[in-house]
Amino acid sequence: MFNPPSNLFNSPFFSLGCLPNHLSFALDLEPIKLFTMKNLLALVSILFLTISMNAQEPIAGIYNMGGKDNTQIEIAEASDGIYEGKIIASDNTDAKIGATLLKDIKLVDGEWRGKLFAAKKRKWMDTVLKAEENQLLVTVNAGIMSKTFKWTKG
Repeated sequence: MFNPPSNLFNSPFFSLGCLPNHLSFALDLEPIKLFTMKNLLALVSILFLTISMNAQEPIAGIYNMGGKDNTQIEIAEASDGIYEGKIIASDNTDAKIGATLLKDIKLVDGEWRGKLFAAKKRKWMDTVLKAEENQLLVTVNAGIMSKTFKWTKG
């Protein structure tokens, strides 16, 4: 059998894949490995990073609560991954600009959870927030009942 010189494999001719098929077959060359363990590990890492980034989509921004009051809430990071939302504008004369409406919002098991102040009941209620395109779905839980509000971003 033909034994090619060892410097043949290190030549630019070989590394560019320029050997004719019949010659590389005759030399019994090992096929080029596209997925080495290092490449596969990098690919998997990027995939998990992308998934985790999507799950942690930031909820920061300005949202319009809708309705006749035209109340706007600004959600921003208050400290180390914990967000809060404050009223920044409203047509309602009773709304207190700067008042905190959302507090203790943090990512728990892939969901944004926190507390929403229910003005009519004058108490903080558990809430789950979910960002979708240009909306924020705010689900307020009260015992066995819940209600979802759609706030528009922008």
